[in-house]
Amino acid sequence: MTMLSRWRGRSSNGGSREMRRREMDEPSEMLAEMTRPLMKMQRELNRVFDDFFEGGSMMRRPSMLTDTMPFEPRMDLSETADEFKITADVPGMSEDDIDITVSDDTLIINGERSESTEEEEENYFRRERSYGMFHRRVPLPDNVERDNIDAIFKNGVLTINVPKTEEARSNWRKIEVKSE
Repeated sequence: MTMLSRWRGRSSNGGSREMRRREMDEPSEMLAEMTRPLMKMQRELNRVFDDFFEGGSMMRRPSMLTDTMPFEPRMDLSETADEFKITADVPGMSEDDIDITVSDDTLIINGERSESTEEEEENYFRRERSYGMFHRRVPLPDNVERDNIDAIFKNGVLTINVPKTEEARSNWRKIEVKSE
């Protein structure tokens, strides 16, 4: 029953313009009926934004049974008095699968995790392991020695050491925290 069918308008003979509401089981029923189109529009807008920010046009989403998310290694960034350290988890890869470059103020990490060959007799109902190419960009501050950056790969973990300049190392000092 639509909202309009809940109301009765004036008669065609020019009678009273008085509008009256049909009896309803609950007073909130009319409010729910009036807001239903707005709620539907809100759900659609939420879906559009979710698709865009969680993988719409820029990234693909996995299907329920057959597809996987693109591989993107998780990274930790830390700083000491002497260097910045970037640690990335890249399980199932070797050092030959990873390419690291420095361009002006950006450290670029590229790589590809290849899918292992499958036996024809295996049937998959769900696949969660990720494969594919990845591309991570890490902005670098001005106070680093770009020529002395090194990388170590061990047990599926990539560690990149970015040493600071002598000036940056000399400006590092610990501040004592006092309580009152």
